[in-house]
Amino acid sequence: MTAPFTMTTLGIAVGGALAFTGALLGFWAFAFVALFMLIGGLAGRVLDGRLDLHALVDAFRGRRGSSWPDPNSDGTVLELAKRAQEHIRLETSRLTGTEVAHVMVQVSGASVHTEGRRVL
Repeated sequence: MTAPFTMTTLGIAVGGALAFTGALLGFWAFAFVALFMLIGGLAGRVLDGRLDLHALVDAFRGRRGSSWPDPNSDGTVLELAKRAQEHIRLETSRLTGTEVAHVMVQVSGASVHTEGRRVL
């Protein structure tokens, strides 16, 4: 037996409430209700502990946590991409409270620096 309340049912209820508001009271009432539903949803996630507000603000400011993989660390390009992939998955989960099944990292360029070699 499945639970009667799912995210689909919640989505239908929210959509119905917004449609009803928009149809009866007009666009601005619709926008006002939608804004406060969004604020209420975010507040609920913060209170549930499923959304780290400080980390989210830091992410928007461009700050990175200490767990970010160091791009200058040892390893091949594939190893660095794998570490970045795992970091993105974990940070997204930590910030939003949802599990991410798959992250794709695409390497779009590289800078090659030759090592200074001594001739004996």
